[in-house]
Amino acid sequence: MPASAALGKFEDERGKLIQFMDIYRPQGSLKNEVTIVFDGRPGPARTLPTCGLRVIFSAEESADARILAIVTESVNKKRIIVVTDDRDVRYAVRACGAKVMAVEEFLAKTPKARKAVEIKKASAKETENTKYISKTLESKITAEFEKIWLNKKNQD
Repeated sequence: MPASAALGKFEDERGKLIQFMDIYRPQGSLKNEVTIVFDGRPGPARTLPTCGLRVIFSAEESADARILAIVTESVNKKRIIVVTDDRDVRYAVRACGAKVMAVEEFLAKTPKARKAVEIKKASAKETENTKYISKTLESKITAEFEKIWLNKKNQD
């Protein structure tokens, strides 16, 4: 895939997150300010958020470092909730006194996302209960059964 196509797809995903936050508002009230921090620079087809959303691009530093700086510089850290699954960020944010929420937990706050999470969990459970064997092992088992059955039939 050409770099421009990959960048376009990346920008599309950023746009989808902004739209999701804008439409479904899992943060609750419009009074709850949301800051989305992306690594890098904004792309050419940047989706602009509407009220209540602030988007930051951390061009000169990592998004993780920028998030930690935002929390560290905050006057009232206990009112901040950082949504991330990154273990290092979670530890650092908690050490500063802010709260942390897992992405799945945050997304479960919207009916549409809750349904998607339920489907994902059901699919994972289904996969967990299904036993898989490799094609190589399958071939070996088949050959072994053929040997047993064919020899047994030839002996009768």
